Amino acid sequence: TAIKPLFRGLVKFDKLCYSLYDMKADMVYHNSAMPELSDSLATIAQALGFLLALHPQHKMNQLKLVQLLWAADRLHLRQYGGTITESAYWATVNGSISTVALAVVEQNGHILTANEITSLQQSFTSDGTNISLCNRVDNDCLSDTAMEMLTKAYRLFGTKSAAELGQIN
Repeated sequence: TAIKPLFRGLVKFDKLCYSLYDMKADMVYHNSAMPELSDSLATIAQALGFLLALHPQHKMNQLKLVQLLWAADRLHLRQYGGTITESAYWATVNGSISTVALAVVEQNGHILTANEITSLQQSFTSDGTNISLCNRVDNDCLSDTAMEMLTKAYRLFGTKSAAELGQIN
């Protein structure tokens, strides 16, 4: 069985490596802030919203936002032994990317359902390059340690461009 690296030093076998999209049918839908979203998808949306809320204009390049989420996940993994989003990351020329997080910021109808996109559009607007926070996103799916590492990732890397972040990871 082939092994795919997930962060440095941590690997998952192909049979165990899954995306959140593959698991959505098995998840319980009871998130109060975004009831149309599974808990894992809501966690990703809330983490992205938290990062956008830290930015003074509440607006950021979509790729940069997904890369900041990767940085926060990596910091959380190193500090606490687990990630915030439990998302699989894939190596690309632009750095490590979670396809689910990218689908959220792009509101991709090939991965997300129409109900999920409608729910996300209540909090996020996108012009194709940048994503903006148009309504406050609750943090009920985020732990205190998750918010700590999201804040740390923003403070460490928030001034960098998407291209610079892609070179870091």
